[in-house]
Amino acid sequence: MGNRIDNKLASLKADSSMALVPYLTVGYPDVSSFYEIANSVLDSGADMLELGIPFSDPLADGPTIQMTSFKALKNGVNMNTAFDIAQKIR
Repeated sequence: MGNRIDNKLASLKADSSMALVPYLTVGYPDVSSFYEIANSVLDSGADMLELGIPFSDPLADGPTIQMTSFKALKNGVNMNTAFDIAQKIR
C-alpha cells in the first residue's frame, strides 16, 4: 500500500487516464478564500493539488506566480502556516 498520491496515480494509470493537478499558491488571494477555492477545485474534479508555498524571492516563477506569492506573504503565510493550511484541505 502506497501513499495517497501513489495510489491515485496508479488508479489513473490503470484506467489509462491523465491526472488533473492544478497549481494554487497557499494563502492567495487570502487564507479564507484559498480554502474555498481549493475545495471548489477539488470538488470540480481535480485529482490533487500542487500547492505553492509563497517565497519572497520567486525569480524562477513567472509574473503571475510571483504576484500571488507576494500577496500570500502579505497575508502572513509562511512555510509553517502553509503546511498547517494544507493539512486542513485534506
